[in-house]
Amino acid sequence: MSKEKLMAACVNIVAVNGRPISLIEDSGFQMIIDPIIKALEPISAINCQNVRQEILKVASDRRASISKEVAGKLLCVKFDCCTRLDRSILGINIQYAEKGKIILKTLGMIEVYGRHTGEYIKELMLECIFSYGISANQIYSLTSDNGSNIIKSVQLFLDGDEEEEDIDFDELNINNDEEEEELVITEFSESIRDVVRGFRCAAHTLQLAVLDALKLKSVDRLIGKARAAMKALKNQVFMVSIRRSKLKKPILDGKTRWNSTLAMLARLLELRDFITEIENSHADLKISEIQWIGIQEICSVLEPARKASVRLQMQQLTIGDFYKLWTSCKMDVEEIDTVFAKGFSVALQTRENLLMDNDIFRSVILSTDERVKAKAYLVNLWQAVHQMRLDRNSNNNSFPHGHAESFIGPLDKFESAMREGENFMVSPAFTIENKRIDHLLENFEGHPRINSTENLLEWWYNARTDMPELFILAEIVHGVPVTQSGLQYKLQKESLAMVIIDEDSFVTPEMLDIIAGRLAEIMGVDSIDQPPGDASAPAAEVASPVGGEVAGGG
Repeated sequence: MSKEKLMAACVNIVAVNGRPISLIEDSGFQMIIDPIIKALEPISAINCQNVRQEILKVASDRRASISKEVAGKLLCVKFDCCTRLDRSILGINIQYAEKGKIILKTLGMIEVYGRHTGEYIKELMLECIFSYGISANQIYSLTSDNGSNIIKSVQLFLDGDEEEEDIDFDELNINNDEEEEELVITEFSESIRDVVRGFRCAAHTLQLAVLDALKLKSVDRLIGKARAAMKALKNQVFMVSIRRSKLKKPILDGKTRWNSTLAMLARLLELRDFITEIENSHADLKISEIQWIGIQEICSVLEPARKASVRLQMQQLTIGDFYKLWTSCKMDVEEIDTVFAKGFSVALQTRENLLMDNDIFRSVILSTDERVKAKAYLVNLWQAVHQMRLDRNSNNNSFPHGHAESFIGPLDKFESAMREGENFMVSPAFTIENKRIDHLLENFEGHPRINSTENLLEWWYNARTDMPELFILAEIVHGVPVTQSGLQYKLQKESLAMVIIDEDSFVTPEMLDIIAGRLAEIMGVDSIDQPPGDASAPAAEVASPVGGEVAGGG
C-alpha cells in the first residue's frame, strides 16, 4: 500500500461507490485508515478536504484528456433532465464510433437552477460542450426524448429560432434573478448546417407507442380492474395468507410506466388461483373468465415490446440494431389476431413514421424510393467532414472559445508542430477531386447485402482499407445514439442518488457534476450500477449506401 493507492481508494469510495464524502471523516473509517497512515509516515491526514481536492484534480485531467480525444471529430450529443426532491439534473453525453466500437463519454451532470425552458436547457448544454473545447460545428446529431421543452431546445440549437414564446414546462418554483453574461453561441458553418439533425429517443418512442395502445377504452377498463384487485390484495389479512402460501406479493404499477403495468398484470396472473379462492371476500377480487383472458392477451401483446425495450438499453447499439429490434417487435405483434394487437400495430407504425422521417435514418435504413434523398444527404455529410478536416488543419488544432488551451502541455505542442507540417498534405480519404463520393455511393449499391448477424461497425472497420471514404461515412452515421437509455440510467442511479446525500456530505454542485458524471470512467471501473440489457444482441442488417440492404428492402 502506498499513499497514492490509499488516496485513490478514498476517491473511489466517493466517486465510484457513491458513498457520501463525509464518510472519510467518520470515526469508524478513521479507525480503519489511521494505522495505514501511520505506517506510511510521513503522510498528511486523509480528510474530506484533500479527498475533494484530489477528485477535482483527477476530473480536470480527465476533461483535458477528453478534449484531446474528440478534437476534430463529428460528435453525437444526447441529453436528458431528471428531477428528484425538487432538484433537477441535466445529463450530457457525447458518442461517436471509432475502430469498430461505440465510444460514450459523459461531459457533465449539471444541476439546473432556472426554469426548464428550451432556451435555458440549450444554453446549459452548449456551455458544458464548449468547456471541452468542442465547437458547434463538431455536433452532428442531438438525441433527446419527446418532451416538449427538450424538443424545443433541439429546435433552438438547430435553427436558433427564438421568436416563439418559450414555455416553462416544469413550472419550478426556482428563481434566478441574477443577470449573467449572454452565452455566445458559435454559428454553424454552411456545410455542417446541411447535415446536423435532431434525433428522438427510440426507446421513448416505443414507450409512447405502447401508451397509445393502452388508451383503448376496453384495455384501460381492464387495467383499472387489475389495479383495483392488486390494491385489495394489499389488505393485511390477504398479505398474511400470501406470505404463508409462499406466493409473490402483489405489486402496483406507475401509470406512466407501461413496464410496471405489464409487471402488475403478470403478477396478477401468477396469483390467479389464490384470488379465485378468496374472490367472494372482496368485490374488487371478482374477475370474470373473460377478464382473465383479456389480461392474458394484454401481457402476450406487450411481451415483444418488453423484450425490445430491454435490448434497446445496450450501449453498443446502432440504428441498424434498433431497426431489427423494432421490426421484429412489429412482426411478433402482427402475428396475434386480437383487437388490442391490431391497435398496437397501428400505434407502432404511426410512431415509426414520425421517428424515421429523419435524414440520418434514411442514410442507414431506406427503401428503394428513399435512395435519392439518402445519397444526397450522405454527399452533404462528406462535404462537411472534408470541410472540418480543412478547418482543423488551418486552425492548427486550436481549441475554440479559449476554454481548453491551458490543457496543452509540452508533448502536445510538439504534436501540434508535427501536424502543422502536415497541413500541406491532403489525405487520400478526403480527396474528393480524385474519387467523387457520389460515384462511390452509386457503385456500392451493387454490393451484396450485409448479413443481419454481422456487427456493422466491425464490418466497416475491416473494410476501411478497401473503402476508406465510405468507411468514414459509415462510422459517423452508425455511431449516432438511437436511445438515451444509458444516460437516463446514470441520471437516476448515480446523479440523483447524490442529491439525497450532498447537503450532509459537503458535495458542491461542481462536485455533483464530477462525481456523478465522470469519475467512474476516470477511475477505470464500471459505474455504480449497470443498466440491464443483453450485450450479446446481434447487429441488424441495414439498407443503405453505407450498410447493405434489408431483406425485402430492394
